[in-house]
Amino acid sequence: MIPVAQAFEALPSILIVCWHLVFVTLGSQAIAEDMSLRDDPCGKTTHALKYSAINLAFGLFFLVTYCVMPRGGEGARARAMLCTIIHAGLAAWGVLMCMHMSTTCRQVLADKFSSMSFFMYICVVHNQVMCLLFIVHETFLGKLLKFDMTVIFEVDLVSTGAPYTVVESSAPNVPSVPSMPSLDQSHIISNLGTENIPNMAPPVPLQDPFKDPFKKEENP
Repeated sequence: MIPVAQAFEALPSILIVCWHLVFVTLGSQAIAEDMSLRDDPCGKTTHALKYSAINLAFGLFFLVTYCVMPRGGEGARARAMLCTIIHAGLAAWGVLMCMHMSTTCRQVLADKFSSMSFFMYICVVHNQVMCLLFIVHETFLGKLLKFDMTVIFEVDLVSTGAPYTVVESSAPNVPSVPSMPSLDQSHIISNLGTENIPNMAPPVPLQDPFKDPFKKEENP
């Protein structure tokens, strides 16, 4: 069972992953269909193909690191800062490219390379929105919500124990074997057992106190 708080944390992660999967799919399709743009004069002047390829590569990088980066710590914050800078740079590049694109090249891209033109405008909006979201999250939203949305959520399964029942074993009761005493206990028991055992050694003969110990006994 997933708690409500973790289900709330999972919603942004699911939306981010789904959108980046769509983004990568659109980029791959656009580059595969309109690869001939690199030989067109408008493609060489606008660098639309290069811009789309860099966005596609960064989208793959974002998706992989989003799923494998652990939560919290300096690594997640460094990744968030890197993504903010790259999104801001790509957004500025896309806006300047669209502003300085000639009317002729804009028409050529719309007529001959419609997939590339569509993905190029998606990249511009995508980078602007993601850069804004990263800035808002890193300034106050992350601390306000008390969880990190820049990396994928982590699920802790909590079992209530209700679906499970304890089944008693039908095997006969086996008497337990008494445990062997430890080393210290066996030493005490052995000492106690030998105190009451009588001494079976033969008695020592008494010696005459007036007998000279250095005088040899004469045989009769």
